[in-house]
Amino acid sequence: MEAFKTIVYDALKTLNADVSQASSNIFNDLPAVTYMITNNIPNYDFDKDINLQDLEVTIDIYANSSTDATNLLKAAELNLRSIDLFLNFVTDLPNTDGLYHTNARFVGLI
Repeated sequence: MEAFKTIVYDALKTLNADVSQASSNIFNDLPAVTYMITNNIPNYDFDKDINLQDLEVTIDIYANSSTDATNLLKAAELNLRSIDLFLNFVTDLPNTDGLYHTNARFVGLI
């Protein structure tokens, strides 16, 4: 089984943002991107070896402006697509405490 947390982190760390694994979504600097593996289903071959993993990654983007959040989402989409994870859902969440919050989900067979 492949450990995808590191692979996803490596794809996101080049963004111009503070990137961390989601936990309590506590961060000190904006913009910030948190991520988590929200689904990881192994697919087995006839020899009972894992040949593919059906992966879902959820990211949350926090920024000072809607434009900043959108630009980070565009960059994250390009980076995650380069590792065969494809955007399949995105939404803006209510602006609380002056933060713009975008949530996105990426899926792929890796």
